[in-house]
Amino acid sequence: MDNLFGENISNSTKETIELNLYCDEIKNKECPINREKWHYFGVLIVPVKKERTLLVDLLKKRFLVENLKNLNKDNKYFSKNNRIVHFNELGADTYFIAKRWHEYILDQRSCENIYFNILGINQNKMNPDNFGNKNLFERMYNRFFRTAVSYPITKYFPGYKIVIKNIFHEIGDQEYHEFFPWHVLYKINEDYENISCLNERIVFLDKDHEKSNRANFIQFIDMILGAMVNMFHNSTENEHKVKLTDDFSELTKRLIESPDNPRSYYCKNYYKRMNISFFPDKLIGSNSEEINRFFKTRDMVFLNRQQVKLF
Repeated sequence: MDNLFGENISNSTKETIELNLYCDEIKNKECPINREKWHYFGVLIVPVKKERTLLVDLLKKRFLVENLKNLNKDNKYFSKNNRIVHFNELGADTYFIAKRWHEYILDQRSCENIYFNILGINQNKMNPDNFGNKNLFERMYNRFFRTAVSYPITKYFPGYKIVIKNIFHEIGDQEYHEFFPWHVLYKINEDYENISCLNERIVFLDKDHEKSNRANFIQFIDMILGAMVNMFHNSTENEHKVKLTDDFSELTKRLIESPDNPRSYYCKNYYKRMNISFFPDKLIGSNSEEINRFFKTRDMVFLNRQQVKLF
């Protein structure tokens, strides 16, 4: 059977799961409390068997139709719903698309299709000597992007042989980096016995969904990443970004305050499918053994936005 992208989906064995990953980033976010500089990775993890269902559902939510066959491009609302969802440029029309996608994430009938990971890196607590002082951000990105990819898939799919079919990344400077487009996949193949990457290079996608249906997934993780990161920085007064951050606030709080709660009825089994973590918890020196200081607890500045002055 072919998927919506014209690819043939082969039958997977019970022991093997095929994944496509869709990735986005936010860099150089300043903490309003202590002025520390943060960089963030967002990874949407899509099992190939669920990819068609997820894409169709996102499109139905985007265009407010029960069946895509009923989509009418002459409808006066089509152009409003056909816009690119980008947190940094969120307006009234794209906010309502994002809001419907957020509701889809929480829907008990569909939420188990959603897997994602967000990793925040505190640059001020990193010793540049560990990465080479030259091109610090690029070296950090290369190192921790691999962690942002490998950690969640081993957590979410224990006991499976994992095949990463493709890693898709929004178009950006990384496309032209000497190592980034291939090194991550090479290192994953080298370091993990139960994970293999079929594609030797990351595929860079434009965020425009009219150029590729896959861009809907890039927009989806952009929305999640943008709203959740704003919980920790409260860095906008844009009413639509504020509303979307508020929409996501309950889920973000649970991922921070009770990330491993198996008894929660809110967003069923979120602890098996969603994660936010940060690195490092304290200043690290040149000792490579200190490189495992990941943590989850963090001040959610947005919740106190009435008392905190925006910077």
